[in-house]
Amino acid sequence: MTEMVEQSPAERELGLSFANTAEWHSSEHPKEKLETYRDLVEWASTSGILSQKEAQELIRKAKKDPSRAKSVLKRTLELRESLYRVFSDAAKGNLPAETDMAVINRNFLL
Repeated sequence: MTEMVEQSPAERELGLSFANTAEWHSSEHPKEKLETYRDLVEWASTSGILSQKEAQELIRKAKKDPSRAKSVLKRTLELRESLYRVFSDAAKGNLPAETDMAVINRNFLL
């Protein structure tokens, strides 16, 4: 079984906020809040992860390499969905799936 990483309360709050960047995950019509790379960068800036200057630099780089920005967004959404499932499992008193923990650990080891 994959080992869980300890998190501070602030990290858990940020993780939950990130997991909630989509609404109605398990419905037939989920609502995505991070539709573009720019949306992701703006969320990170608003959440205090990035400074305004860092956000502007990332947007500038994304314009020069849109395929990389698209790849980063795709990987980020995969991570977000794994986090959502782990939080959902924890709320139900279930252990998280090893596949979700592997996605999370792989992204944190980058």
